[in-house]
Amino acid sequence: MSDTNEHKAKITRFQFYRIILLSVVAVFLILYGVILIVLEKHGSIIITLDKSEKPDIYKQQIAALTEVEKNLDNLNRFIKQQKQQLNDSQTILNDLRVEHEKLKPIVSEDEKVVNAILEAQQEHQRKSVWIDRGFGFVAGVFSSMLASLLIGFVARKWKKPKQE
Repeated sequence: MSDTNEHKAKITRFQFYRIILLSVVAVFLILYGVILIVLEKHGSIIITLDKSEKPDIYKQQIAALTEVEKNLDNLNRFIKQQKQQLNDSQTILNDLRVEHEKLKPIVSEDEKVVNAILEAQQEHQRKSVWIDRGFGFVAGVFSSMLASLLIGFVARKWKKPKQE
């Protein structure tokens, strides 16, 4: 039984580490995608200082960089939120394991008490059956004797008028 619980715990730890690894990989992929989108949309993030370029290009690049910064901030908040949820889940799982270990002896003791009560009830029913059978036998004998007496009494009463 404990081997099964240890196996389940190992699976749970494996799943926990797998989720963390997948989250980290997802973060890197999202960052890579954001950078590629910005580069494709604006051609290049590198600002050249040619005098021939218009000042609007600088404003566009600054706006693009600001947008990337916002996206990265959102991504950072999302990662922190996911880490917090993972930590909360792990804490809940650990609390449940501790509670399970605390309740396990109580449940096994309750099972013993219930089995003892059921055995006592079965023993009482076995004794009760013999008492019921004995009472039924005595009542049958008594009612047979009473019926014999009544039949004898009625038979004598009917015979007396015929003799007179």
